[in-house]
Amino acid sequence: MTRPQPNRACRPVLENDLRVALEEQQLELHYQPQIDLETEQIVGAEALLRWNHPDKGMISPAEFIPLAEETALIIPIGRWVIEEACRQAKLWQDEGQPPIPIAVNVSVIQFHQHDLVEQIRKILEDVNLPPERLGIEITESVFAEDIEQTIDILNAFKNLGVEIALDDFGTGYSSLSYLTKLPIDKLKIDQAFVRSTERDNWSIVRAVVQLSRSLGLKIVAEGVETLEHAQRLHGLGCQIGQGFHYSQPLSSDDFKHYQESMKLTSSTSVRPAAVTFRLGLPIFYVVTRVPGSEPVNCIESLQTSALHFWKKHPEIDVSIRCDESDLLVEALLLGELDVIIAAAAWGLEEHARQTWSIELMWVAARELDLASDESVPLVLHPEGSPYRTRALEALNSQGRSWRETYQSPLPRMLQIAISSGLGVGVLPLSALNIGYKESAESSLIPLSEAAGWPKLGSVEVGIYCLVADPNPLLAELIETLSRVIDGLEGVNAVNRRDPSAAEHPSDSAATSGFE
Repeated sequence: MTRPQPNRACRPVLENDLRVALEEQQLELHYQPQIDLETEQIVGAEALLRWNHPDKGMISPAEFIPLAEETALIIPIGRWVIEEACRQAKLWQDEGQPPIPIAVNVSVIQFHQHDLVEQIRKILEDVNLPPERLGIEITESVFAEDIEQTIDILNAFKNLGVEIALDDFGTGYSSLSYLTKLPIDKLKIDQAFVRSTERDNWSIVRAVVQLSRSLGLKIVAEGVETLEHAQRLHGLGCQIGQGFHYSQPLSSDDFKHYQESMKLTSSTSVRPAAVTFRLGLPIFYVVTRVPGSEPVNCIESLQTSALHFWKKHPEIDVSIRCDESDLLVEALLLGELDVIIAAAAWGLEEHARQTWSIELMWVAARELDLASDESVPLVLHPEGSPYRTRALEALNSQGRSWRETYQSPLPRMLQIAISSGLGVGVLPLSALNIGYKESAESSLIPLSEAAGWPKLGSVEVGIYCLVADPNPLLAELIETLSRVIDGLEGVNAVNRRDPSAAEHPSDSAATSGFE
């Protein structure tokens, strides 16, 4: 997208007007709140420049910022922005407003000034504002020149104590090879990705969130215009939102009123529950209740049990997030979840409340004829499924080639694909014991090690909680979930932290195997 450019004939006039605007204080800052997606409280603001022209009214920054950059007016304008933002932040601090950082945008030209860090240090000292109350936002364009010099400048800001955000991430020069070296605090996801309805763009958002979390960075999403945007971003693990769903950019007076209204709402709102238990559930398990019946998602049984638990204890809330096991583990370690059910959660063994083992079996259509040296056609679960991982590990350990012929997250569709002869799949051993035993009538048969098939490792599933001694209510929720899994045929308990809990009868109506 290209910025609109002023008519070339008008540029000298506009340039002169801009010089006058700087001298006569026609420029002003508006502030757009940044909201914690979990608590819905203000955690920051971005200062956005506005030009209130005496004759033309408000002029868009898209019109005058490019001109300011071309004429070097961006240097004094940028300095004024920092001074004004610091002055306003100090004023709000003295008035007792919440101590939130105010972020200012720093242009490429301004960023590469040799004395920018000293300028900001002196401004902070003159205003008597703590450095952590100021943030700078840079775009990926600053890395188009000397990357090492850019990193040195960022380190100087870091030593000063100023918060650093990389703005419009995903639209510029970013390279993962140097992103890990940058001393930044936040990544800001460009609003184009958030506003888009394209599925691929949301995949990019998810990837950026995962990358940021792995680097220990906070994630700010711009362009949050609807409740759906906010909820979806929160579900992906994004921490902070900014956009018209919360507020347009506000004048300093209006922003102060906004803060006060948020404080009033926070103090007067009544929540039915004082505590929320955050539960993470995997996305790939399925239970077959009756031989030959349609599979029913095991998540349904677990969610139903959690709902019954919540109804039994109205003084608490239960929030549920469904995701791949590795992402649930990451969220648990980051403190975003309290309890998770996950597969193959290596490194969390000491935090397991109970674990179970699921044995797997190679399965194919009876009529499938496959030579021992032929590439194996595979019917697989999607990426992230431990069944898929075990299948590929086994084949790769044997040095056998493979190709993916069909993929589905739905075990019933996988079974149909295998029965149709599309390829070889991996199912829990219990599935064969229930409805797919080798018989004259069955279209599916197991493939054994004796026939040359590599041994499949079992899948370990566990309930994990970082709290060594959870409070009684959380312990009860964990036990409720444990009973659901205990009630599944073909799932073998490996370790239970509280052996006496096994004496409780199962609360689950599910009576057959995990998939």
